[in-house]
Amino acid sequence: MAGEDSAADIMQLQRALQILWCKKDILKLRGVCREAFEKMSKPRTIVLSLLEKNPDWRRGKSNCLANHLTYELSKWLQGRADSLQSETLNTNLQRRVLRIIVDVKGPGLDHLVDLYCLKMLDKDELLTAVKGLVTRGRLKEAANLALKLDLQPYLDFKEICEPLLLQDQLHIVELYVGSREDAQKCLVQLLDSWCAPDFNREVLFRQYQGLPQLKKEHLQPQKLSKSLSRLLKTYDIGADFCPNFKKQRGLGAIKYLLYKKYREKSIDDATWNAHILAKIAGD
Repeated sequence: MAGEDSAADIMQLQRALQILWCKKDILKLRGVCREAFEKMSKPRTIVLSLLEKNPDWRRGKSNCLANHLTYELSKWLQGRADSLQSETLNTNLQRRVLRIIVDVKGPGLDHLVDLYCLKMLDKDELLTAVKGLVTRGRLKEAANLALKLDLQPYLDFKEICEPLLLQDQLHIVELYVGSREDAQKCLVQLLDSWCAPDFNREVLFRQYQGLPQLKKEHLQPQKLSKSLSRLLKTYDIGADFCPNFKKQRGLGAIKYLLYKKYREKSIDDATWNAHILAKIAGD
């Protein structure tokens, strides 16, 4: 049975972990963590206090001391229902955890969402935290936190995903969209709107002129078409849902046929006529 957590024991643990981390003795560090958790009455509270006192432990990367510490705590808690029940996760504790997650650059500590059951917090509080990240331009963190907290239906899709797409972060947007059909359609419709003949890219770029890592070249029609083609197949959405993409693909096919007929001269008149009529009819 764990006893009371003394300040001296906590300080001793802090020093021991720091020394082992500097030595990169991860194996021994894990053992020290497990031994300490066995003696603690409120392990999650103590770990949170250590993270708050040592901001240098949390660097927003997968390989940081905070990650090792919380990972070992998560493993230790598995199968220990008695330890979970004896330590009540109150709202104040969860708010402190949320502040740490929001403070850390990068998604390095987002696993704390599950470890401290942050989904139990008031939804408005969680939304405020995510929107705060968006306001500060930390879009990756906002998307990742919203995904962990299942908040996507309550957030403006375009506000989060459009700037990420302009940073060539389609993979993050796809994770954010997940299996939600409404969001999948929003994504392909947005990309399709950028394929419109009268779409003015410069107007969009000016809107996001302060956005870091803006990738203008990724809005080229050829790249957009390639991404759309893959997404339509992945989401099982018909090309008719994206009229600009369908028209662009048809024009591309005609250009290819023109090249084959007049440059390579590898298509006879009958084949040419059949292909052109099919494209005009909508193939």
